[in-house]
Parts: sequence; C-alpha cells; structure tokens
Amino acid sequence: MDPRRSSVVRTFKLNGYTLRSDAATYLVEILDGVEQENQQATLDKLVDVIQHQNLSSSVLEKGSIERAVCEVNSQILGQTDSLLCVIDAFTVPNFVFNGERKKLVRKDNQSLLSAPRDRGEVFHQRLGLVRQRFMRNSVFLSQPGRYQITPVEQVLGSGQLERVIVLGILIQLAPGRFAIEDDTGTIPMNLQNTEFNSGLFTETSIVIAEGSFEDNQLRVRNMGFPPAEPAVQSRNHFGSSNFFGGPHSHSVKISKKFVEMEQENPDSMIILASDVWLDDARVLAKLRLMFSGYSEFPPAAFVLCGSFLSPSVTGMEAQALKKALKNLATLILEYPTVAQASHFVFVPSMRDIGVRSMYPRPAIPDAITRQFRQKVKNAVFTSNPTRMTYCTKEIVVFREDLTEKLCRNALRFPSEKETLAAHLCKTLLGQGHLLPLPPYVAPVCHLHDAALRLYPLPDLVVLADRFPSFTVVDSGCTLTNPGSFPRSNFEFQVFLAHRNTVEDSALGDAS
Repeated sequence: MDPRRSSVVRTFKLNGYTLRSDAATYLVEILDGVEQENQQATLDKLVDVIQHQNLSSSVLEKGSIERAVCEVNSQILGQTDSLLCVIDAFTVPNFVFNGERKKLVRKDNQSLLSAPRDRGEVFHQRLGLVRQRFMRNSVFLSQPGRYQITPVEQVLGSGQLERVIVLGILIQLAPGRFAIEDDTGTIPMNLQNTEFNSGLFTETSIVIAEGSFEDNQLRVRNMGFPPAEPAVQSRNHFGSSNFFGGPHSHSVKISKKFVEMEQENPDSMIILASDVWLDDARVLAKLRLMFSGYSEFPPAAFVLCGSFLSPSVTGMEAQALKKALKNLATLILEYPTVAQASHFVFVPSMRDIGVRSMYPRPAIPDAITRQFRQKVKNAVFTSNPTRMTYCTKEIVVFREDLTEKLCRNALRFPSEKETLAAHLCKTLLGQGHLLPLPPYVAPVCHLHDAALRLYPLPDLVVLADRFPSFTVVDSGCTLTNPGSFPRSNFEFQVFLAHRNTVEDSALGDAS
C-alpha cells in the first residue's frame, strides 16, 4: 500500500473512523498539494473538524471528507471571519431525525439514480422532523392526555373511536377523496364538516386531524398545522451544531466574534428587490437612483432576485442577459464605494436561463455571468433558494410566486379573519418547508430537499413573490416579501441586521 495512503487510513482509524476507498483516495490527492512536513498536521485538522460533524456512522464517505476539507481551507483563508456568507442550496447539509438517538444526524446524499421509494422518503423525513418538534411542544407536554397522537395503524385496529388525533401527511386518493398517512398506514378522511385552522392546506401538507373514527374513515372535526418552534428552543434541544450550512462547524449564533461584529456595525443593511428586469430602461434608471442614494453609506449587500429579463424577451435569452449584465456592471462601477463595499447576490427565478425543471434550481450558468464577475468582484450568482449568514443572522431567500400556487392548490380558501400573508406564514413555518406542495405542482430534487427546509427556523425568510409586499413575524422568524420591483412603485425592502427588522422603501411611480 502507498505509504501516504497507509498514513491516512491509520490516522483516521486511531480516531475511531473507517474510510471508504474513494474517501481515502481523495485524501491522498489532497495531501499531494501539501508539503510533507505539514501533512500530518493537515490530517489532524481534518479529524478535528469531522469530530464536530453530526455523523450517523463512523464509516466516512467522500462527501464528509470534502466538507471537512472545505472548512479547513476556509479557516486557512480567513473566510470564516467574513461578515457575509452566501450558501448555495446544493451545499446545504441534510439532517434527519434519528428516533433511537433522539437527535439530528447528518445523512449523505445518495446517487441521483436511487430508487423511487427514496424519493418518497423525503416526505417521511419531513414528517419525522415535524413530529419530534410537536412532541416537545409546551401545549402537548402540559396536556398529554388531551393531545395524545395516535398512529394510523393503531387507529385502524381500534374499530371505533369517539375522539382521536392523528399527525400525518395529507394525501389525495382520488379527485376530492383525501386521506392522512403516517409511517404506519393510511386512513381515508371525511372532510364535509371540518373546521380548518389558519393556513393554506394542500396535498402533501403535514396536518393534525382531530375527529372520530367510524366506518373505516376519520370524520375530521378540526384540522390544523403543527405549531412552529422558535429556533432558540430547537437549539436548546439539539445543541449548537451548524444545521444551516456554510463553512462553520457550529452555529454563527454562538460566535462571540460575530456578535461583536454585529454590534460594531449597528447600521449595516441588506437591500432586497425582486423581478429586477435588467433589460428594462426604467429598472436601470431606478437602480442608478438606488446606488446613488446609498453611495455614501453602502449596504452590506444588494440581494437581487429574478426574473432578470422582462416578459417581452422571448428568444435569444443568453445574449440578452449578457448585454443586460454588461450594462449593470457599467452602472455599478460608476459608484466606486458601492462596487467595493457591497456584495451583489443574484437569485434566479424559474424563468431565468439555466436548469429550471425543479427546485432547487442552480445559479445562472457561469458562461453568461463570467464577464460581469470579472468586473464586479463582489458579485455572487447563487441558487434558488439560497441561504446567507450575516454576522449572527441566518437568512433564506426564495424566488417563487408561492402565494398564487398555494391558493390555487388549497383544499379551501382560508378565513378572512387573518391576512393572506399571515396564512402563508403559518403554512411555511408550521410545515418547516418552503414548498409544501405535491411534486406534480412543484417538483423538488429529493437529494436536496433539505435546502428547502426551514428547521431550525432562520431569522429571516425572504419570499420574493409577485404578491404585494408584506412582513409578518411569527415564532421569532420574520417572513417578508419585497414585492415586484417594476410592477409596483419600484418597491424594495431594507433588512437592518442589528435590529432584526425590515423596512419598506420605494423609488417612485412605476407608470
């Protein structure tokens, strides 16, 4: 055996780990670029990082080693000291709830060619996360008899029950015929006299159904969503590991350095805008006004969401977008303070050029953005959805006209006692997911479903939607929508990180 390979295998074995063959080969390749006297120190650093990962097995896959290498490189380069970190959806870690160990464990992604049952498993992973959250809810713990959750299998074997509560996935057996499903089975439901609580109830939603069981069906009297859990409670239970993603082994929340940085920058802001049509002269004129206004006090970042071309562009999209980005780069460079101090984060819509068949969708292709990135050094073209950390704040950005999709596919239109924005907030935070819709409505790549999860809850969820702008706060999480920049009064929003607040702004009449 190659002496370097033997050294690699031995180092990890002494620390209780077994390396897969491809993982060992990858490490040998990494060591090729390290001076011989530093190789053992590098291996020790990698072992230390891996010991802080939430791994479900002591057998190390190549993916685990790659993440450790990334983190060590980040530490060497000082990237972990950066106030702003953009996290592409395809790097978000997948944590699942392990019922035996009562903790969140990391699960490495399998092949895209995995069996269809693996794709269906993501819904039961979502259910597992919600179930463990609900079982620790203060209401449930204070009245366990009244809110006892009964597995479907047990209900089906009971014959008849006057009152029963089931937690499960809402599925449609046939048009207009619904059922609730958990890990143990499926029960048909009668929803004729059901009272629905707040939220937008769609197929594949995770619901709590209370009613009676008779004639082999659940006659539902009341249906609601599981309550959201504040992030501080989630972390109190699961610890300070980094479940959000990024180069850090632990949550940015516990970093004294980031706390101090946030306090030292109390006026730092992040600009949020959606439907930034870069081929539209009106939009460029308003962006010029925006950059000019912020030139004396540049924000930490401009988060610009697609679509980046107006609906009038129906062909030659690559050429049109290249030209539009060239014009934007010229405009940004007219304001040197903004170009140097601010980051520019581009989140594409499903209309933008690139892979757009399912979520998460990748960034706009490098070939189109290369010239722009060469001119604007702080530009980041990322996935949709994407994640960001700014100091201690965790931010999720999602460009999708989700309000319309949820309303169109809901079992019933929600009560007018609350605003539609409030119903939307209850839905997303209660589900702990950005897309609580069936796959035929909103296809999701099962390997990267974790990138759409909202658990533990972030500080800010930016839902860039054509629906009029709104801001709702629930369970310590702010859900906000900047609205459509060109379709409104050229509206955008400002996130003040230190205060954890969102302010609405506008640049003038859109007519």
